[in-house]
Amino acid sequence: MQAVVDELRLRVLTGGGNCITATVGSEEDRFFSKMVAKGLLVRHMMNGYMLPEGFSGFRGGLYS
Repeated sequence: MQAVVDELRLRVLTGGGNCITATVGSEEDRFFSKMVAKGLLVRHMMNGYMLPEGFSGFRGGLYS
């Protein structure tokens, strides 16, 4: 789970986007859904997942 969060942080910092997508029903989609349940990600349109705006673990200052 931390690797997914770290990847999204890196994408935000490097201008690579702030969303990960997964095929509906895939193993990856189920994994991301579990992360949503734990408050680590939020759902975005088109079956995307992104860091929540109030994500306190983000050290870059954009979401703190």
